[in-house]
Amino acid sequence: MPVRLIHAVIHGFEKDQHSAEIKKVIVKDKLLDFEAESVLALVNGVASLLGRRKNAQSWGRFGGARREGLFREHFSRHADTIADANDFLLVSQTAMGELVVQASQKPTSTGGHMLFSYHLDEEGHPHFLVAMIKQKGGIQLDEDYVPIGIVEIDMSKLHQAADIRVSEYLDSVANGINGDPGENEVEPKNYLSFLSQRDAGEASGYFIAALGC
Repeated sequence: MPVRLIHAVIHGFEKDQHSAEIKKVIVKDKLLDFEAESVLALVNGVASLLGRRKNAQSWGRFGGARREGLFREHFSRHADTIADANDFLLVSQTAMGELVVQASQKPTSTGGHMLFSYHLDEEGHPHFLVAMIKQKGGIQLDEDYVPIGIVEIDMSKLHQAADIRVSEYLDSVANGINGDPGENEVEPKNYLSFLSQRDAGEASGYFIAALGC
């Protein structure tokens, strides 16, 4: 069953590999049409890749005080209201800013298009998704970063992605468990998954650091 899409937006930046220079940053101030067939196809394609057990995903949560950042701060502040369009857009813009900063510190990283979505899975659980996609094969974007005729999503088009299970994150906060467990705390449940191409190596490190994973 397809996911129920609530909000989606695509930001982007241009950067050559082995260079620290960020050539261009595009941060949108308007959300994509969540009912558009191409937008639904893109989000569904990425979400289904993350849901396949055969994919090697890393599971975890925000990294505690060792990796504080603006994204984690803003996500924490708006996690229970992220269904609101303005809050979702703000969190996505904050994440984009952190991604650009971290990418500039990793010469092996490259630019790309960043898909952000807030959607409900088959069981009605909310997810906040961040995925770096490349325009190739079945993925094409117009000049305004609107998807055109999505055909199929596979790992060659998805470079890395993070999926935050919003309800499980809020539960961990409500139970006073967040970040790394203390000496006498029970090991908390993981609410965040990360997926990258096997050969991404250090290039995906900035993605993890930017989101405070």
